[in-house]
Formats: sequence, C-alpha cells, structure tokens
Amino acid sequence: MERTIQGLQVFSSASKSGLDSMYAARVGVCAHGGETHYFQVGAAETELHAEQLAAEYILLIKELPSDWLDQCLESPNPE
Repeated sequence: MERTIQGLQVFSSASKSGLDSMYAARVGVCAHGGETHYFQVGAAETELHAEQLAAEYILLIKELPSDWLDQCLESPNPE
C-alpha cells in the first residue's frame, strides 16, 4: 500500500497565565488516496523542536512496512 505524507502541523498551547507554552506537532498520513489520519508526534518547548520531532517521525514512517497504517487503524488503542 502506498502512503503519502499529507502535511505537518505545529501548534502551541499556553497555560492560563500565558507563561508556559508548549508546542506539539502532528503529521498527516494518507493511504490509498483516502482519508488523512493525523498522528501527534510529541510535545516540545519550542516550535523548532516540534518541527524536528515531526521530521524524525516522517523518517520513521518511511522505514515502516507498507501496511502499518492499516494495522494502526485496526488496533483498538492506536498510538
């Protein structure tokens, strides 16, 4: 099965005081031209670090077996 990396999103969340903000990244993966599934790839203290985490995740995706997305989605607790 061919999979396509659809995109990378980096977003931040701040505490109510506005002092503590965390960044997270997620990667969108699409299989067989169908629905895009997003996987959160981690939390970071900076936007750059979140982008680095996503880049590492993308490299990992390329090394996984071609059916990994189907297996992940069939799992009762996908992680």
